[in-house]
Amino acid sequence: MVLLVLVLTLVTSITAVDSATNITSCISLTNNECLQNLTSCLQPPCLLSCGGTSHQQTCIQDCVASRGSNLSEIYQCDALECQASQSCSQMCYRINCKSLTCTAKDCNQECHRNGCGKMVCHKNVTNCTQAVYNPENAQIMECNAKSCNQDYTISSKTFSSELTCFSAVESCTQNGKSAKFNLKCLSGVKNCTQRAKLLSNTNMQCDGDSCEQSCSSSTCNMSCSASVKECTQFEDWYFASVVTMNCDADVCTQKCDGGQCNLTCSSNVKKCTQICKKGTCSTRCNAEICLRDFGISTTDGSTSYPTTPTVSSKSSGNFLTFCLVLISLVISTCT
Repeated sequence: MVLLVLVLTLVTSITAVDSATNITSCISLTNNECLQNLTSCLQPPCLLSCGGTSHQQTCIQDCVASRGSNLSEIYQCDALECQASQSCSQMCYRINCKSLTCTAKDCNQECHRNGCGKMVCHKNVTNCTQAVYNPENAQIMECNAKSCNQDYTISSKTFSSELTCFSAVESCTQNGKSAKFNLKCLSGVKNCTQRAKLLSNTNMQCDGDSCEQSCSSSTCNMSCSASVKECTQFEDWYFASVVTMNCDADVCTQKCDGGQCNLTCSSNVKKCTQICKKGTCSTRCNAEICLRDFGISTTDGSTSYPTTPTVSSKSSGNFLTFCLVLISLVISTCT
């Protein structure tokens, strides 16, 4: 009986070790690097927890399926929890990955044609990057790193990616092409930037110090709170875009090369500027100073300027002055 108990205990212990090995196993290329791939991951889905107790410098979760394989139909890779000292990388090509949580100096997550799930970077991270191409579901990134970057290309219209940058962030950037995505920068973020290209649909909510949104052949919405010092929106006239800006910042600027541009500045704004070259532009301004391409007006109330500018108002004013002077000269000559 005692012997039977010992045998059962031994079998149980071996099974537990094998199970743990299958879940967290890695191929050590060097003493300071841990790599998990589909070869070392024997029983998917595979969780990799790296750098916590073994003090690795680099952790890599490599979930890359060869072309033509049916591995993408199986949920191969689970979460990567990385506490490496130098870098952490999760690569998901045609295979789903669940999430990445990172405290290393450099954190990277790459997803091609499948899902990455959620990426979280903590305060001691220097660079945090998520690159997504044609994913199957929405991607979420929460970043406390010094520099946060999300690149998003070609997504379904039924879901959108999200990037949230917290107060410790110095630079927060989201780039999208033919995608639907959202950016939120909390108070304390120094620089917050969103770039949308080619039929993207975007939203940007900014409470940081300096906020900038550029929109090319897309639909873009931007909102800046009263905690923002400078809020700027650019519309690039390649194909006509539809851009909307609601601004409570100290300084609000909207520059339009074409398309449809709408700007609203609240009474909290010190200076509100809209510059229109082509397209249809509309301004609703309650700021201390309202500036447009035709000049300066200072108002205490609400002023709306729906127009379709083709030439600058300064040029029109100069031409009108010239005509009046010319008529005056003709009348003087005739008399």
